[in-house]
Amino acid sequence: IEKCETECTHCNDIAAQSSTSYPTRLLDVSQPPLRLVLTASLKPEERLPYVALSHCWGGNRCFTTQRGTIFKRLCGFAMADLPTTFRDAVSLTRSLNIRYLWIDSLCIIQDDRQDWRIESSRMCDMYSNAYLTIAATLASDDSQGFLRHRQSKLACIDLIYPGQETIRFFLQPDKASNGYYSDSCDGPLHSRAWTLQERLLSRCVLGFASNQMYWECRGHKLQKESGYRSTPPGHLKLLRPFKVDEDLLGLWHGLVEEYSGRNLSDPRDKLVALEGLVERFAATSADTCVAGLWKRHLLDELMWRPYPGGSYSHPAVYRSPSWSWASIDGQV
Repeated sequence: IEKCETECTHCNDIAAQSSTSYPTRLLDVSQPPLRLVLTASLKPEERLPYVALSHCWGGNRCFTTQRGTIFKRLCGFAMADLPTTFRDAVSLTRSLNIRYLWIDSLCIIQDDRQDWRIESSRMCDMYSNAYLTIAATLASDDSQGFLRHRQSKLACIDLIYPGQETIRFFLQPDKASNGYYSDSCDGPLHSRAWTLQERLLSRCVLGFASNQMYWECRGHKLQKESGYRSTPPGHLKLLRPFKVDEDLLGLWHGLVEEYSGRNLSDPRDKLVALEGLVERFAATSADTCVAGLWKRHLLDELMWRPYPGGSYSHPAVYRSPSWSWASIDGQV
């Protein structure tokens, strides 16, 4: 994290360009009891960095903020009331000496459709303005947590040549595992549609996978076990500032292919869960997105089809025009 702050040009450029927009509510973890705070009421000296959490809710949504519980959340509650993933996120945020944490299920009033709509439309700012995003990659629900002992699966071999620098190799014994890719791209978290934009809009991601921790930012990726650091692969280049001369349409098509194959608990969110990325693309391209297709390239955009060999269905409730890929449930 310190190296990213001091050495990563891409991240520093984005930090300087980021807006000062805050989420409406943040979780203050500085001292017990935990409590939600309304950011509009914060003094200037209290408007400090915050960490965001990217997580799988799971089927048992036991701890959320509702209209009936918002007052209790503002007054304060015990850390023991939180599910394990949230407790882990609080502990990690505190260890980074950061005061605030943003968790969607806590900081958005879940049964208030208007509040949910307003906050979800600001997802681009929620994650891009966060100090970093914690990715609970392995946990399929909030009861599982992500801070745990991990058994290293990398074998370290040093080759020593007389009079030369030692060369270190890291071997992956498990053929089924693909190192960085399997740890950072597999797992329940990356099967959720919402988490695609959470990952791509974040300045930095600190992920907790089955075998190791991993780090992603706009300039580098890093694996804990091997210490291997390199420039990001293709999907991480999307984290960098978009340039006018880039093939934005090609990038968008790749995102739609990935996104459409992910799961949504509420089919109505098909386009909503992509609004943050739409906002980012629109700002760069000066184009208008219409039901998931870009107006200036509409003829090309209409040439989508269901993924060959895949299954798809039509939602029971109208969601988008039939000419949009968002009109079907299934990968395109």
